[in-house]
Amino acid sequence: MNKIINIFCVKKVGQPDKTMTDVPKKGINMENQYIQIAITLARLYGIAETLEPWEYLANDEFLQIIDEWTQEFQCTREVDILSFFEGKVADKTQEQNNQSD
Repeated sequence: MNKIINIFCVKKVGQPDKTMTDVPKKGINMENQYIQIAITLARLYGIAETLEPWEYLANDEFLQIIDEWTQEFQCTREVDILSFFEGKVADKTQEQNNQSD
């Protein structure tokens, strides 16, 4: 499984990984794991954007950010998705503050 994760992590953003079909069917496979992480990050983003004064984000941009963050989270092997997300929120808030200055 770790070999498959490593292969997946070196693929370019947006390109499906053909090795996902090689993952055993019992438990959570890579595709299901990706979807679960992406949904969680999207829900957290929705909460954060109501609490932070962020600018409007078009759907295409939103999907690209969630895809990038999901792949990054999978590659970091971090366990706590909330800590990962909090770091992303801090980065995004700082980025928006720098643009407004």
